[in-house]
Amino acid sequence: MRCTSLSLAVAAALVGNLAAQDFIGFSYNGQVSATSRGSLGNNPGEVMTRIDGGDYAGWGTDTPGTRTITSLFFVAQDQLAPVLPTTGNTFDIKIYPEDVANPGFPDINAGVVFATGVTGPTIAAGGVPGIAAVAKIVTPSAPVSVPIQGGGDVFVSWVLPAVTATSNLSIQVTLGYQPSTAFTVYDLPGPTQPPASTAPGTPTPITTANTHGVSLVGTTLSLNGRRNHLFDVAHNGTGGCVLGITNQSTFAGSNNPPPTGFGPAPGTADFMSGVSPDGNAFNVGRGDDIAFDFFKTGMPAGSLVFFGITITTPFLAFEPPLPALGLSGTGVLCVDPGDPTFLLNAVFPTTLADEAFWVTSFPAGVRSLLPGYVMNQQAFFMDASFNFAASPCGASHF
Repeated sequence: MRCTSLSLAVAAALVGNLAAQDFIGFSYNGQVSATSRGSLGNNPGEVMTRIDGGDYAGWGTDTPGTRTITSLFFVAQDQLAPVLPTTGNTFDIKIYPEDVANPGFPDINAGVVFATGVTGPTIAAGGVPGIAAVAKIVTPSAPVSVPIQGGGDVFVSWVLPAVTATSNLSIQVTLGYQPSTAFTVYDLPGPTQPPASTAPGTPTPITTANTHGVSLVGTTLSLNGRRNHLFDVAHNGTGGCVLGITNQSTFAGSNNPPPTGFGPAPGTADFMSGVSPDGNAFNVGRGDDIAFDFFKTGMPAGSLVFFGITITTPFLAFEPPLPALGLSGTGVLCVDPGDPTFLLNAVFPTTLADEAFWVTSFPAGVRSLLPGYVMNQQAFFMDASFNFAASPCGASHF
């Protein structure tokens, strides 16, 4: 694991300029903590981030019973990047469903190839081989699907070669703890990803409840200390992500208001505070709020967007398409409108071009009641012809 200083603002701008599809938003207001080979050491193997089925639903719904990915954004780093015109060192990408017999881990016998021969970074001509990073968007010739199994987790895996005298590839990550004082960017999650972190060092024990990072060497799987890769997934649908709004100086992208280069919505969509906010000072001094960000390419400013939220029921397992509910449009329903706590909020005149968001702030008097609650959110765009577009669903676990 190594520190890195690549600006996420640059990476986010690259996504906006190159991608003609909607990313779900997992990298929204994210920041790079380090670059890592997970538990691989110098061995060949795979480093993964788990998209937990309890964190997100209603995405990649091209074929019922599957999750389908059209593009992938991430940042690759090489400590021994070659000099142009030599081609960068290469790696592959795979997608896995969850192992029904081993919840929270991938079914390594059911992996699907997403891309092969992806090139890493290079050094400008005239330089010498050394450290370089590159933000990548990888789009295969056809979308890639995996079945929804077990709890519906999906694993995005980077298949890295062994470290050699001319190659040392890794993928940049966001950390949920501070490994040592040399690391200054990290995001401490709330009580659903215990333990709290009060000093540098890996939070232990490491379990599927407190990390989204997995490594595979040979046939041996291992968990990595609290993290997710700084990545995003595009699909045939709109963007939609839950955000954790924090006061952390170590993760300024999560602050409200967002610092320059972030936003416009406040909060981070990573898999630490993004899905596990700290609403009642699990970490000293914290009192997080939450938000939901909706993104749809081509949506005019001033559009009507509804935001639905429930706090007592899980996502709808059967995810009915909107046309099956008598509505004209795209996407599926994954929050439960029959939940007695269901609320529907509308944003109209303040909608931005392509984007709208809804912030939920908690009065001091209710914060002690938050632990144990899960707040599920989903957004719905409606155009002038009463056609709808439903976002993915995201959960904030308190």
